[in-house]
Order: sequence, then structure tokens, then C-alpha cells
Amino acid sequence: MMTQSFLMLAAFLVVLLALSWPVGALLARVADNANRVLTAPQLLRSVWGPAQTDNSHYLRIYMVHLRHKLEDDPTQPQYLVTKTAIGYRLQVPV
Repeated sequence: MMTQSFLMLAAFLVVLLALSWPVGALLARVADNANRVLTAPQLLRSVWGPAQTDNSHYLRIYMVHLRHKLEDDPTQPQYLVTKTAIGYRLQVPV
């Protein structure tokens, strides 16, 4: 029997396959670190490279795109959660 966590992961993988760069790269990074907060510089470095760690506007723009793909109501995210002044977390039920 499949667990809810496994089904959730499978759903994210299906979405990931339909996404283009950099949205897909962001989803892959937060999925690899599910339920852990990643700082904006960590995400920027891993997707855009070390020269872009100060360009958090990129991250905000693409997180909005990702939320529109993942969330039922992107204005009230349940999965891709912002931790104010820290970063982002992909919240996956366990």
C-alpha cells in the first residue's frame, strides 16, 4: 500500500517533469530538502549560481510561478511556505 508521503512525492515529480528551468530546478531543490527551510542565498546559488546570491527578486518571481502550479490557492500556500526573512520550505505531510 502506498503512503500519503509517497503519493505526494509522486505528484511533485509529475509536476516537475512538466516544468521548465528554473521553476523545475527550484522544485527539485526544495523537494530534495522537504520539510527543511532553505535560505534565499542557498536556493539562488543552487539554481542560478554563486554570482546571483543577492538577486532575491528572481527567487520571489519564480516561487510565485511554482505556487501557481502546486497550490490550490497560491495566495494561501500550504506546501511551498515562505519563512519570513529566512527562506522557503516545501511542507510535505509525513
